[in-house]
Amino acid sequence: MKRNKIVKSLLIVSVLICGYGCASSEEKDPKDEIIGEWKKTSGNAFGKIIFFDSENYVTDSSNYEGHYSITDNQILFEGDLMSDVVVEYVLNDDSLELKGGRFGTYERVDEEE
Repeated sequence: MKRNKIVKSLLIVSVLICGYGCASSEEKDPKDEIIGEWKKTSGNAFGKIIFFDSENYVTDSSNYEGHYSITDNQILFEGDLMSDVVVEYVLNDDSLELKGGRFGTYERVDEEE
């Protein structure tokens, strides 16, 4: 009888630990996924955008650099010499689509290039 309680308790604890570990490993921070260098493949966009872990970005166009933040499916671009811009984005592996304004579609640049 006492042994059954111990086995049930161990089973419950094991399920809870596994469930917590599996759930937390599936959640990815969108900021972590977007960090890196992206080059334009289509659209009226900057030729290149680089997103840094510090939540700063730079482009290949002068005066288009500053701070960015991600909320839901939107990126807020802030800059010292430009107006703030909010765009919707879709990220699929190595493809990034920025919808609206001077944006378009980008592909991730391999670190070896």
